[in-house]
Amino acid sequence: MSNLQRILDSGDEAAIDVANEIDADLVELGEGLIDETTIREHLQSVISERDTILVSSPDTGPVTTSAATTSDRTIPVFA
Repeated sequence: MSNLQRILDSGDEAAIDVANEIDADLVELGEGLIDETTIREHLQSVISERDTILVSSPDTGPVTTSAATTSDRTIPVFA
């Protein structure tokens, strides 16, 4: 969350919503209200809900693109 202020200053509502959700999860994890499994599941849900990106340019109307990835590697959330 070292970039939280930059995200908040960006004015990007979608990014701000994601940052706020992640921040709330980290607080709950730190207070022992949720466990690591729960935060991982919620983060995966947040990511999968936002896999569509709206792109527009002056020459074209809005274009919606979707992308999804899978991996068989486990990436630790916390070091």
